[in-house]
Amino acid sequence: MSIFGRRYKLVSPLSPQEICARFKETVGWPVFSDRTIVGYYDHRGFQLRVNKWYNDPFQIILYGRMGWNVGQTEMSCTGGFRRLVVLLYVCIFLVIMGFAYTAVFSSIVEILASHIVLERLAQVMLALVLLATGMGSVLVAKTFASDDERQLIEFLAETIDAELV
Repeated sequence: MSIFGRRYKLVSPLSPQEICARFKETVGWPVFSDRTIVGYYDHRGFQLRVNKWYNDPFQIILYGRMGWNVGQTEMSCTGGFRRLVVLLYVCIFLVIMGFAYTAVFSSIVEILASHIVLERLAQVMLALVLLATGMGSVLVAKTFASDDERQLIEFLAETIDAELV
């Protein structure tokens, strides 16, 4: 399970223009829409998500790029968190890892110098707890949003006759 999203390769017998026409009939505008799937699209790609009545920052978004190739449209998609959420998590994990590295390194130095290390052990444990909490929050968010990803892939299969490759 990756914070950066899961990749998919799909193919559709429709052209990118036909796909856009079908999206126009079925995909709603992201703000104030009553449709099940909302997002942005053009002949080069799309960004789709499941429409929810509440704001979910950990919602799965399906980012896709389309290209016409020998009678079919090939789509490379990534289903994952919003880019800003991924950036925030990466920054948080880098800070925690820096803190953990500093705590562990200084603890090793003090252990080798044979000083009392209870304070350093507490820092190491705190860093490990913060890291586990961060990983747990990603796991919980992915678990709650896993149905969104399935729903988006099924939407593409039904709407534009896309098949997973």
